[in-house]
Amino acid sequence: SSFSLPVTVFKEGNYKVTANYLTYRAETLFAVDNEFLISSDEDLALLVAIDKDEYLLGETVHLTGRPNKIIYLDKVDITVTHENLAQITCGSFVCGSSGFTEAIVPSVSGTFTYDFTIPTDEIVKGEWIVTADTDFGTVSLTFDVTDKPIMIETPAEAELPVTRTTEKFNRIPDSMIQINTTPIELAGEEMLPRVIQGSLLTTTRGDESNVNLRITTESGLCIIGQEIDCMISESTRVPGQIYEIVSIDDMNYKVRYSGPDVRLEKFTILPESNDATLPESTWNVEVIKEDQVSRFYYKITRVTAE
Repeated sequence: SSFSLPVTVFKEGNYKVTANYLTYRAETLFAVDNEFLISSDEDLALLVAIDKDEYLLGETVHLTGRPNKIIYLDKVDITVTHENLAQITCGSFVCGSSGFTEAIVPSVSGTFTYDFTIPTDEIVKGEWIVTADTDFGTVSLTFDVTDKPIMIETPAEAELPVTRTTEKFNRIPDSMIQINTTPIELAGEEMLPRVIQGSLLTTTRGDESNVNLRITTESGLCIIGQEIDCMISESTRVPGQIYEIVSIDDMNYKVRYSGPDVRLEKFTILPESNDATLPESTWNVEVIKEDQVSRFYYKITRVTAE
């Protein structure tokens, strides 16, 4: 026997299924994990993510999305554009400088996925923008296309051992968060921290300029922030570059930052050297806001110690 869980009835938690047949009785337990807000004062928001920030020619971009509350969505318009794209053909679409748009039908709870295969023509290298548009909100994400072996930001760079693990922390509403880059042991292997990444979602449109990140080291050195003493205050993306190199305690780091005043403020921090890992330390993340609603997400990627 099988049954589907209606999203409007089951709450998060553990459940038990019991089957009785004559004098026999069987029981099994299962858990329900529900990320939707069943009842909340939060404004309706659209949550969208792609699986990577950088792709090779011919690879497939996998996009997932959902509203933060259970609602019915008639459709979601997905638009894919290239910063300097000339007229080329993408499957059954014609991709020009204005991009192309496809309407997709979400599930009954509003979740949706979309896959886009990057053409193999050299002209498509560079920055792309993918946008999900609904009646109540629009979210845009960027990614890069290259024909060179990708220096993977997450989970680990290509030169490092394949063995890796990523620890994720989601939907943190707090204004102060500490990220501890400590080694762990997994399956008898010592795993060392290599990359930390974070995303700050401002749930209410129009609050972007009033909700921003400030990231400092354990010693109080400001790496990202709007104060004059912070190393990086604007987007690190400039022509030919997506990272900025900063020196912290005699070690060089690559820092990528989306810039402030965006609904999804993102950063990546990793050592500049391909064979280096993050030292054991605590990174302090402060969400500069008043009573605005925000959600902070972060992950730590660790690699096998050599």
